[in-house]
Amino acid sequence: MSPDELMQFIRHMMHQYGASSFDVLGYSIGGRLCLCLLQYYPQLVRRCILLASDGLVPNKAYELLTRTGAGIGLFKSFAKHTVYLRFIKWIHAAGMLPEKKYRFVMNHVHDKRSRLLLYKRWVSLSDFIPNFQLIQSGAAQHAIAVEIFMGKYDTIIPLRNAHQFMKYVPQASLHVLSKGHRLIDNNTILKVAKMVSAS
Repeated sequence: MSPDELMQFIRHMMHQYGASSFDVLGYSIGGRLCLCLLQYYPQLVRRCILLASDGLVPNKAYELLTRTGAGIGLFKSFAKHTVYLRFIKWIHAAGMLPEKKYRFVMNHVHDKRSRLLLYKRWVSLSDFIPNFQLIQSGAAQHAIAVEIFMGKYDTIIPLRNAHQFMKYVPQASLHVLSKGHRLIDNNTILKVAKMVSAS
């Protein structure tokens, strides 16, 4: 899927509901999609809400695994074979992979079906690469509110990524929650809902 293909679907929904603009909200890798919609269609985005968002800093490993022939081949091999799982378990046992990251990784790669889903998901979104200069200029020109919610104890997408992003997009607002990567719960949703309904 490309940003243009996603936008075709959104335009269809806008036409159906008679909307002239829209808000975007994304969690984790969904935040990457939101950033790219802001990047390419800032005239249509009213507000961008990011929850523990991916895409706040450049990710060369992601680009290598999803946008180069060698990287895609390696990624596909990882999805199909279990030998890589033994390596992950070894670096965890050796203390080179923290427990929280290990559990998060294993949750997504513990069986072949999960690994193939991860592979297909990442490769299908490989065209969504945020350009921070375009995001900053678009947000500034169209007065787009960018609200970032991050977990203080997130080891998957650490808080420092948001601070780095705000060097490029200083008008963004940061909300730090006493949580890890799993921000989606009733308290967080209520905070976001109040923010949306207040404006």
